[in-house]
Amino acid sequence: MEFDKEKIQHLAKLCRMDLTEEEKESFAKDLNKILDYVNQIKDLELDCEPFTGLWFNDFREDEVFIDEEIRKKIIENFPEKEGDWLKVPPVLR
Repeated sequence: MEFDKEKIQHLAKLCRMDLTEEEKESFAKDLNKILDYVNQIKDLELDCEPFTGLWFNDFREDEVFIDEEIRKKIIENFPEKEGDWLKVPPVLR
């Protein structure tokens, strides 16, 4: 498939865009370069097995880290609080 100014004009009409003649030529040139590159990639021989070497779970266990001093400082410095709870503005109204 080759892009020319008429096809670009048709696409621009579908997108409700007004293009100048220079823009149509530029878009046609750029799209043709992209298509040529894609065709080059399609021509590559990529006969290889898919990689399936990661079959282990290497995640660590979740650990709760509570440093009471840090927690107290955060609560003390927070602008709005209610007891040990931090008050934030609502996300949804």
